[in-house]
Amino acid sequence: MKKKHILAIVLTALAALVVLYALFWRETAGQTTVVSLPSPEPAESAPVESAPAEEFASVTADTVQAALSSLSRPASYSRAVTISYFWAGGHSSSELYSWVDGERTKIRIPLGSDYENILVDGEALYIWYDSVPAETYSGPSGGSQEADRWLRCLSYEELLELPSTEIFAASYEQYNGESCIYVEYNSGELGYTNHIYVSASTGLLMRAETYDSTGLIYSMESGAVELSTPQEGVFIPPYLEDAGGEG
Repeated sequence: MKKKHILAIVLTALAALVVLYALFWRETAGQTTVVSLPSPEPAESAPVESAPAEEFASVTADTVQAALSSLSRPASYSRAVTISYFWAGGHSSSELYSWVDGERTKIRIPLGSDYENILVDGEALYIWYDSVPAETYSGPSGGSQEADRWLRCLSYEELLELPSTEIFAASYEQYNGESCIYVEYNSGELGYTNHIYVSASTGLLMRAETYDSTGLIYSMESGAVELSTPQEGVFIPPYLEDAGGEG
């Protein structure tokens, strides 16, 4: 595949991505993909201290923004997330894998017999496929929430900018054994309503649901979070790896 050809494909895919994300990645057909990938061995542990339960025990729609603003995501971690889309008469699901270290996020997405790899590294974006690793796209990153978009996850930080009238409910709840802040709010996007669970100990989104006038159209569920630093090789694009890691 010629470089100009793959660049045109990537640019077209990026344009389509913006439209799809505006619709919360609503799909009209698909199959469930279930895969099991080995996680990179952790280089070192980076435990996160849990916030005191009493700090969030009285969370309400009026106080939830302050509670969320007190959270921060771990500097390094890895996990898998399951993303599902729903439409009349059907749904599809896929499992995405992510590794994070500081400003770097690596995302790996199964595509049939192939895998798409996405690396957001500070201000740069890299995309390549296992089948053609030499044809790596590189370009500028789209901002601080770029990794969330490629992981097809909501960026709950948007809640901090909403007027309190757009927050319908909030509470402190247990979800899958995790102490979480639960919020229902108007996303401001096409009249959608989001329901989210944010871990009070890690600041990570553990579950999200998006509803329109017809019902549930999107969901995200996080697997167990590994609070350790991924190996350095995870964040090296193929063409830099072949050059010994030098830029």
